[in-house]
Amino acid sequence: MREKDLLFKNVLLWVDDLLIYASTIDEFLEVIDLIYSLLEEYGLFLGMVKTCLYTTSAKWCGRVLTKDGVAYDSDKIRALVDMPVPTAAGALQQFLCAAGWM
Repeated sequence: MREKDLLFKNVLLWVDDLLIYASTIDEFLEVIDLIYSLLEEYGLFLGMVKTCLYTTSAKWCGRVLTKDGVAYDSDKIRALVDMPVPTAAGALQQFLCAAGWM
């Protein structure tokens, strides 16, 4: 499997967050092997605190991903709903940025 084939097929990347997924264990192991080779080649590493392997669902970038699809993280929605009503331009901007992220 070539590196460019991974993009949007088995790997999603957002700033410094990496999501690796596959349909089968064998495919996953192949992708992981390639990813670790690339990380080593470029002197990069994965933080083990945020690493979760062999799971069927994940919270990633404000979304919940499962085999059934993608949904918004209810904790993030609750945080938006619980924000106080903006009474100043700065607070309104903060709310709009948070809502726009979703």
